[in-house]
Amino acid sequence: MLLNRIYLTICALTLTTQIYADIRQPKTSEVVDEKRSILDEQLFSEKEKRALSKLYYFYSTAVSWYFDEKLASSGSSYSMLKLGRTALELEAYSEAMMWFEQVAKYNVPDAYGHLSYLYHTGKGVAQDYNKTFQLMYKAAELGSIQAQKSVADFYSDGIGTKIDYKLAFSWYQKAAENGLAEGFCRLGILAQYGLVPEKDIDAAVGFFKQGVTLNDPCSQNELGVMYRNGKGVEKSNEKAFELYKRSAYQGYLIGQNNLASLYGNGIYVDQDYQKAIYWYTKSAQYGNEIAVANLGRFYRYGLGFEKDCKKAVELLTYSAERNYVHAQVELSKVYYENDCEDMEVDYTASARWAKLAAEQGSVEGLRRYGVSLYYGKGLKKDVKKAIELFSRAADKGDMASIRNLGVALAEQGKTSEGIELLEKAADSNDVLAQKELVKQYIALKNKEKAVHWTKILADNGDHLMQYTMGVAYLRGDGVEASIDRALMYLQKAAEQGVEESLKTLTFMYENGKAVEKDLTEAFKWYKKYAEFGNAFAQLKTSMMLMFGQGTEINIPEGVDWLEKAGEQGSIQALERLATMYKYGRYVDKDLNKAFELNKKLAFAGHANGQNEMGIAYQFGQNVSKDLSQAFNWYQKSANQGHMAAQTNIGVLYYNGWGTEKSYQEAAKWFEKSAEQNFDFGEFWYGKILAEGKGVEKSIEKAKYWLTKAKEQGNKRAERLLIQLKLET
Repeated sequence: MLLNRIYLTICALTLTTQIYADIRQPKTSEVVDEKRSILDEQLFSEKEKRALSKLYYFYSTAVSWYFDEKLASSGSSYSMLKLGRTALELEAYSEAMMWFEQVAKYNVPDAYGHLSYLYHTGKGVAQDYNKTFQLMYKAAELGSIQAQKSVADFYSDGIGTKIDYKLAFSWYQKAAENGLAEGFCRLGILAQYGLVPEKDIDAAVGFFKQGVTLNDPCSQNELGVMYRNGKGVEKSNEKAFELYKRSAYQGYLIGQNNLASLYGNGIYVDQDYQKAIYWYTKSAQYGNEIAVANLGRFYRYGLGFEKDCKKAVELLTYSAERNYVHAQVELSKVYYENDCEDMEVDYTASARWAKLAAEQGSVEGLRRYGVSLYYGKGLKKDVKKAIELFSRAADKGDMASIRNLGVALAEQGKTSEGIELLEKAADSNDVLAQKELVKQYIALKNKEKAVHWTKILADNGDHLMQYTMGVAYLRGDGVEASIDRALMYLQKAAEQGVEESLKTLTFMYENGKAVEKDLTEAFKWYKKYAEFGNAFAQLKTSMMLMFGQGTEINIPEGVDWLEKAGEQGSIQALERLATMYKYGRYVDKDLNKAFELNKKLAFAGHANGQNEMGIAYQFGQNVSKDLSQAFNWYQKSANQGHMAAQTNIGVLYYNGWGTEKSYQEAAKWFEKSAEQNFDFGEFWYGKILAEGKGVEKSIEKAKYWLTKAKEQGNKRAERLLIQLKLET
């Protein structure tokens, strides 16, 4: 001990001399003003200031130790206590123990409190909770207010003694009566939860208000909770906010967390994720696992941060490992649900965290662990155990578990028991239970019950069920037929983008099915359908706008909708756009755009686009002329039955362009085209028959096909007929 003190003093004096010399040494091109304080910001860096502070601490500690030891040897209990505290700060626990034991002989309560701390933490002595309690109890008896509060804590938590809430209440009351404001908070908590002597919300509020009067942050927070939930007081988010704020600014971690929650959820104040993050961070930096978990939740859902599931898991794991049950449940969700791009589903991890939460009695933990067991996700399937877990959670009133239990029993063949539970959950507005009942009653062929729950879902805004009810009223299936009710439900579903409902309404109004034909209504619903991104509806809307069907003609808007349909790959839209740009119909002529659209069509396997590509290569339109390429594209199109392409490939065979000349092949393709009533196919087939090239010559057949072509307005056929007449 003596050597340690001498060493400490020498070190302090040496450092003093060195730093003083450094201080007196002027910096380059800087004259030190001797009048300045040695802590002047312009003279010293932060690092230097910290060094000086440390120096002062060591120096003053050494000096103080020297004089305190002198006084302690003369029997000064105050100096003994100071020596023990100094040793504690320097982590010299054995020496601290020695001094505290000496001063305890004088019945100094703080000495017993410090000894209790050492036994509680196992520093400088073997950890001993019984000793912890006994020593703290002695300090409390000697009048230490903090010790009285600590003894109450020990009774409440069962540290070194049996849990005894009545004695805890008594000691908290003593601490409060002796001026410890936090004592009122602890009394309020015991009264609030009925731990002694019975649950008394009014008494709890009274205790909290007494603590608030004394500016106790714990009481401020707890009274804020009461106002937030309307327990024992009239609900007031404004008062909750003010109380949380007062608690938070005093550094109370739970108050900071609760204030953050109000900002995060926009309760009483405007929603502000950044302020929420600020207060969660303030609370979390001192290890509050609730705030840490809340920050993890913000990272998971991208609230105020960029979504980062890995960071979320890191924070939630920290909290979950400290037995914060809500973090364990949240981790179970993260690993089970595939909503994170940077993470893979891990059913095993999900089940593990759910189990830990379940072991703490968490209703959601019981339910999620049950789901893992029921479906065998992450662990071996165990239906019996799953049903047991669902039952335990259901007994606590958890509707989701009641529903799960109902589903499980129904699937295990206990249909009536299962439906009874599902009805109970459904009556409490559990939507999934209501949907499951629809499914069960359909299987049981009970239309009345199935329609009953379908209607409830529809009336509560379920879009698909609204469509289902619309169809039911339209057909009179399970209900009395009613066009008005059918339209009401179909329109509600259509407004929310239910595709089948939009299809039904457009078909009904366009074709006058079950309603009077009304193109204005048809256009209205086609446009709504188009706005939800359906390519066919966008095409239809475009056509109705361009031709004034059910609406005024509006070419620019019609073209816009056609472009949107084309962007989604609508072949009809792309074909129409290509034709429009090629010939300048409704839009400015743009051969480049027409070519690109036809190219897109061609590579998508569309026959007309392939034919257009053949034309482009044959005549060098927007590409270099290439008859071989033209032949290839015509062939692709012709093989799909495109009549113009069949004529075009026939012409190439007839002339030997891009392929070997072949009148037989030419005649074959001309005939195919002619049989589809294509006027140029009829002309060319008539011509080759008249010439007898690749086929047996037949003027009679030639006249037949040429006449058909002439009747369609083909001038070349008309001229050839005149020539043939002169020849005969």
